[in-house]
Amino acid sequence: IQNGVDREMFNERVKPGYLHHKLNLDENIKIVASPRALERLYNIDSIIKSIPHVLKTRRDIHFVFFYAFGERYFYEVEKLVEDLGIKNMVSFISYVPYDEVPLVLKDAHIVVSLPSTDSSPRSVYEAMAVGTPCILSEIPWTKSFIRDRENALVVPVRDEIRIADSIIELLDNSELRTTIIDNSKLVVKGKLDYDLNMKMMEDIYVD
Repeated sequence: IQNGVDREMFNERVKPGYLHHKLNLDENIKIVASPRALERLYNIDSIIKSIPHVLKTRRDIHFVFFYAFGERYFYEVEKLVEDLGIKNMVSFISYVPYDEVPLVLKDAHIVVSLPSTDSSPRSVYEAMAVGTPCILSEIPWTKSFIRDRENALVVPVRDEIRIADSIIELLDNSELRTTIIDNSKLVVKGKLDYDLNMKMMEDIYVD
């Protein structure tokens, strides 16, 4: 039984525009967001290394990393951004108050979550709930109810080219994007609703 998503807070009715306003970005800029901590486990460097490959095809894009912790690793990835010459394409905004997280996820065109190992990432489920398609790493938990090209795009761990290709495809292929968004919301509604899952847990305890 999953902890689940508060669908009163995370849903398709959340209004976009928060990040564009906060970062003073043109409304036509596509935002790729990473909600994971700045720790080596989450392969933030792989996402950053994928950016130059994306920029060969799309320039109307901005990458946003928001995170609750990982300051020691920040200086390493910040230097990587500078070394790759992509500083204008990247923002690190650190901690986001939880009541603003739906606004951040909704304003993202894509959410990337690419750790080497994971269990049940609420940030991914929350992105799915607001209607933002996800690119996920191919690790055991994604084999449970994640289906590649059906409710997410799944890429090998630390494969910068596949990450870049998946980002470009989600930007260019509106049909695939719509399919993933629609199916993601169905997954959240059917398997990841907090209230339904807590009711299931309550029933087990009562029985």
